[in-house]
Amino acid sequence: MTSTADRTIWMAGHYGIMTHWLFPGILPEKGELSQTFTGAVNKFNLERFLEDFTASGADWLIFTIGQNSGNYASPNSVIDKYGGKGHCSERDLVFEVANGVHRLGKRFIAYLPCEVAGNQALQEGFS
Repeated sequence: MTSTADRTIWMAGHYGIMTHWLFPGILPEKGELSQTFTGAVNKFNLERFLEDFTASGADWLIFTIGQNSGNYASPNSVIDKYGGKGHCSERDLVFEVANGVHRLGKRFIAYLPCEVAGNQALQEGFS
């Protein structure tokens, strides 16, 4: 039998952080809010984010795939099939962030909310 300590060794470190990346509502470094989900995902500055994450000193990162908006920053054929096209980005931002975190020798957790805000298209598709 595996002990609890053995199953949690991957979380070793001092602390982690959780980031809720959302659309809309995230102010860009310059200019106006992106008017489209695709625009917001495409404007995400991965290198700047990874620099800030490194500067935080955290050993692991929890990053939202989406956050009760019906928009997901990663392609997903299952969501496209059951919820309809237009909910997922073409750019796989979640994968890019995960790879960047791993390159830094840190740990990554993808967080997917349950859509409690009631995105009707997704709820009907998955029912």
